[in-house]
Amino acid sequence: MKHLLADLHCKGKPLVEITISLKDKKFINEAIEILNSLGPDIWVCESPYNMHQELPENSRRSLVGQATKESLLKIFGWSLFRKEIPEYLGYFHWEQSNRPQFYPHGLEEKIDFIGFSEPGSYDNGNQDLVEYNLNQ
Repeated sequence: MKHLLADLHCKGKPLVEITISLKDKKFINEAIEILNSLGPDIWVCESPYNMHQELPENSRRSLVGQATKESLLKIFGWSLFRKEIPEYLGYFHWEQSNRPQFYPHGLEEKIDFIGFSEPGSYDNGNQDLVEYNLNQ
C-alpha cells in the first residue's frame, strides 16, 4: 500500500476497498501499472483469489486495492458516500451516487467491472475530518 494511503488510514480516513474485473487476464500487469500511476491515493494489485486452484483459468483476471473516495471520483467519475447502517448506529458503509462514468486512458476497453466491498466501521461517516492535498 502506498505511504499516503497508509497514513490516511491511520488518521481515520475511511478507504474504499475496490475490486476490478478485467476482460482478460493478459491485461493484469498493464492495468496495475496504469492505475497505480494515477496518484498516491489509489493502490491496486492482483487479487490473491486469482491463485485459487479451483477457479477456471478465465476467471483469474481480478485486481483488488484501496482508494480514497476522491480518487475514485477523479479517476472513474464514480461518486461514493458513507451511509449509516440503521441497525448499527455509529457504523457506516459505502453507497454510490452513480455508477463509474469512465475508465482511465488505456483501460477503456479492458475493464469489465469495478465494484467496492467495505464493511461498516466505527468512524465519522461523511463527516470526514481527514484532509489531504496532492498539490503540496
